Formats: sequence, C-alpha cells, structure tokens
Amino acid sequence: MRKSIGISMLIIVGLMLLNVGLVSAQGSTAIGGTVIDAVTNEPIEGVVVQVDGIDPVLSASTDALGMYSIADVPVGTQTVTASFAGYDSQTAATEVLDAVEVTVNISLQPSAPATTTIGGTVTDIDTGEPIQGALVQVDGSDPVLSASTDASGVYSIADVPVGEQTVTASVDGYDSQTAATELFESIEAIVDFDLQPSLQVFTTISGTVTDAISGEPIEGVVVQVDGTDPALKEMTDASGGYAIAGVLVGDQTFTASVDGYDSETVGKELVADVEATVDFSLQPSEDEDEAEEKEVEEKEGRVAGSRKGYVGTVASITDASGTDPGSFIIKTKNREVTILIPSGGLESITKFPGQDSRSLEDGANVAVLVEFLDKGGSELIQEAQQIIVKPTPKAPIVGAVVKITTNDKGVRILSIMRPNGKVKEIRLGGGGHLPEVGDVVTAFEGRDRDTDGAEKNEPPIVKGLVRAGDVRQRLEKFLDDLNDEEGEQTPEAAERHERRVAEVAKKLEKHSSKQLELVQGASKNKNLTREAAREMKDGLERAESGRDQGAAKATAAKAKAKENRAKRERQSRPDNQSRPESRPDNQSRPESRPDNQ
Repeated sequence: MRKSIGISMLIIVGLMLLNVGLVSAQGSTAIGGTVIDAVTNEPIEGVVVQVDGIDPVLSASTDALGMYSIADVPVGTQTVTASFAGYDSQTAATEVLDAVEVTVNISLQPSAPATTTIGGTVTDIDTGEPIQGALVQVDGSDPVLSASTDASGVYSIADVPVGEQTVTASVDGYDSQTAATELFESIEAIVDFDLQPSLQVFTTISGTVTDAISGEPIEGVVVQVDGTDPALKEMTDASGGYAIAGVLVGDQTFTASVDGYDSETVGKELVADVEATVDFSLQPSEDEDEAEEKEVEEKEGRVAGSRKGYVGTVASITDASGTDPGSFIIKTKNREVTILIPSGGLESITKFPGQDSRSLEDGANVAVLVEFLDKGGSELIQEAQQIIVKPTPKAPIVGAVVKITTNDKGVRILSIMRPNGKVKEIRLGGGGHLPEVGDVVTAFEGRDRDTDGAEKNEPPIVKGLVRAGDVRQRLEKFLDDLNDEEGEQTPEAAERHERRVAEVAKKLEKHSSKQLELVQGASKNKNLTREAAREMKDGLERAESGRDQGAAKATAAKAKAKENRAKRERQSRPDNQSRPESRPDNQSRPESRPDNQ
C-alpha cells in the first residue's frame, strides 16, 4: 500500500515538472508603441493598452508622449486594445515571437459626445407673463447652441453635451440671467428663467434731412422712431433739422418720409447720456403718376385790356436759351418778352413786368398777360398770349437742380443748374404764392419726333414747386396725426406729446401768417390790371382764410393737448383725492351767529 502511494506521488511530481518545462519552452516578449489622436495626430496621455485574454491582466498606460510598453507577453497571436474616455476603443492583432519586441501603434478616433435636450420657460418676474423672443444660449458652445422663446415663452435646445453646463437668457428691456445645470444622457433638463425688467434709459436724437441730388435741406419731413407706441416723431424745420427726445437707448431704427421723396430708414445703436446724430439724404420720387409735367402749345391770342389794342400773335414758343427749363420766349408783334410758366403747383395771383406765374391744369386754355415798359421806358405795355396745356410723358434731366434763393438785395431768384455746370437765373419779382427760400424742384425735359422721325427738343418743364399753403396743409395734417395718437401715456410721454403739439402749432401759425404777408405785399402793386386786381382780391381772401384756419387749428390742437393733460392728472389722483370729503351735517356750513355778534 505505501509503495503504491509513493509511486503515485512520483508520477504527479513528474507531470508538474514536465508542464513547467513546456511553459518555459514557449517563451515571452514585450509589446510597445504609441497612441495618438486620429484627427490631430497628437499623442494621448493616460490611454490604457491591454493584452486581451491574458490572466492575470497584462496592461500599461501611455505617458505624456503617448508611449506604452507591456512586458512578459506570451508568444503567439495576441490582440491589444486601447481605450480612453472621449475616444472610441481600438483593437489590433499582432504575432508575438520569442524574445522579439513587437511594436503596435494605435490611432484613436474621438467619439461623439453624449447629448441631451434643455428646455424651459422665460417669464417676467414681476407679472409672471411669458416673454416672447428671448434668446436662450448654452454658454461656451461651439458651434453656438441657442433657441428663442415662442409666444408662450417656451424654448428648447437639442444636442447639448452632457455634463456641467451654464445657460443664459437675454432680451431687450430685461436684465440677462444665467443658470448652471448638470446634464445626463437621455434625460431632458428643465431650466426656467424669471427675468427682471431693466431700468429704461432714454436719450435724444437729432439730425438733418437733405435732398440727395441738390444737398439742400428739406422742410416738413416727418422723422419717426420705428416701433414706438405712441409714435415718437418730429417734423423738420426750414433748415431741415429735427430733434426727438425720450428715445430708448439700444438698437433703434428711424424713418424719414415726405411727399415727393422716397422714404429712407436708418438704424443706429443709441448709448445712454450720448446724444445721437441721425441724418437722412432722400431721393426724389420717380412716380410718374404724381409728376405735374406739362407742355405748352403755341396758339394765337388777343390782347386782354391792352391800352394799344395790340394783338399778340405767337410766332413760336421756345426755350429761352435752348437749354434752360422753365423760361420761355414768346415772340409777339411788339417785341420779345420772357415769361416764366412753372407747370406744377405754383398759383398765380398777380403779374410782374415781363413775367407771369400761373397754375396750369390738364386741358387748360388760358390767357397769359405780360406787362412791360416800352423801349423808351415811358409807357406800360400789355401783351397777351393764349396757351393750352396738355400732359406729355417726360424724363427727368438727371442731375439738374432747380431752387429758389434770395440775393443780397432781397430779390427772389429761380436758379437752374444743369449737369454741365451751366446756371440760368430768373428774377421772380415779388408777391404771390411764391416758394419759400430753399425750396427745391425737379427739371424735366420733353422729347418729341418730327414727321420724318428725327428727334427734336421741346421746352423743358419745371415741376414740384412747394407753396407756403402746401407747408401749412402738411403742418395741419401733422397736428391731426399727433392728436389722433393721444391715448394711454406715461406722464413723461404725455409731456413730450404736448410739447410737440405746441411746437408744430407755432410753426403752423408762422407759415399761415407768412403766406398772408406775401399776398399783402403783392397787392400794393399799383400797375395791376382789372383782371389781376380781381385775382389779387381772391388771393387775399384765400390767404386770410388760410391764416385764420391755421390759427384755429393750432389753437384747437393746443387746447386739446391741455385738456388731455388735465384729464390724465385727474385720473392719476387717488380715489380719496378725487373729490372733497363730505362733512357731517353739523359741519356742512358755519353756524349762524346772533346779530349782536
């Protein structure tokens, strides 16, 4: 029995020694290499590289250079796996030979980050009402991750990387707010914001509105701050200047508009305590439907009220110099005289020696009276010319500038400057509904064809003259618009509104009086014919009516503004101050005293 046990032990020990010998015969070696980023080719530190299927585990971590080395790796076919946070794991197979170090380099591809969604609501902290249009943004995100709130104040931002994130909500009129949150994969995070209304700061804007072609200032232009309710707007004065107070700082847009010009909108960022300048340069409108373009046909006429009984037969009506619009030569039996016939908006109520201004409508067939002294200067001569007016399509003379100015002697001059630089000046005389100094008109030149098809020039046309009455009408309309805007206003806005009404009313009274002064000055002409005198009388009545109408409109506007202010003051009082407190019956009136007291 003991002999059998001994033999068995010897067999077991022999097998163990045989196994050890076999393992030693297989051999081992080392595996090493470098791990880099597949996108940047930069080495990655801290990557764990492991030989798969070996127990105990054989592994190593890369150093700052991305290098690793694993010793005692058995010979044979082996697989090596490299793994690191933020990268997809990579496995490589290699053949390991006894005592031959193997190099296995690995490139790791950055893995797509785990993401989730952030959503919530943005509200006003005071009212609890949702805020539409608020921008909610994940700070530091690249590309930027953001969303705007809808009408319910709700927002949602997708594909936000998990982990610690900060989110900021901002919108005009409120202080921005930032919130921090930790995000987890596949779990939507809710981040709500309650925004505090920011302290509103106001400033003043001012500037000048000019004609883009002539550079001259434009009076009567309405400049408005877009999006304001009630509207913040002002009208330019004679120098084209304006100023609007109480404009909220920040990004604002402003629009300038007036009849005869294309509107222009300008954006500007306003800063607190810094008065901003916003200038406009308006292009004249090219709407042919509004162009008052006329053509004068030559026609025979008889002298009206001529002391000599002359019959003025027209030989031709041509441009005075062949180039200058607005001035025409009428050849009569007696002599040549120059007559100014503006076709648009200039009403004649008097005559000047050698010149006449008259409003001509489509199809008009009227007599033009011209007064002048004879060659000796001793006798006043009257000539008459009958003209007919018809509309014709015209093209503007590009770059031509026509304007009214006053020279150092107080004489009004109509100046026409063509693109070639040549200037024609025409003395306008005095009186009548003359344009204001600085008014700008546009020159038009007619074209026609002879029977043989050859193109010929027709007399150029002047259009767009502005009368004092037109300015008055625009001011009246502006006052009506201001009063129509009266509604719920803050005390500050109401005060600004009342100041604007007063300023516009003052301008209206000034222009109405100026219009009357012009007509009264013309009425002093002692050489007026009967017809001219009749026209003068009608003109005086119209001017006086305009003056009275303008004054009444201004007074009514100021009274309404004053009434609205008083109404607001009454509404703003507490209930206990709206009427005097009632007193007890015994205090309703002083007690009567005996007669001896």
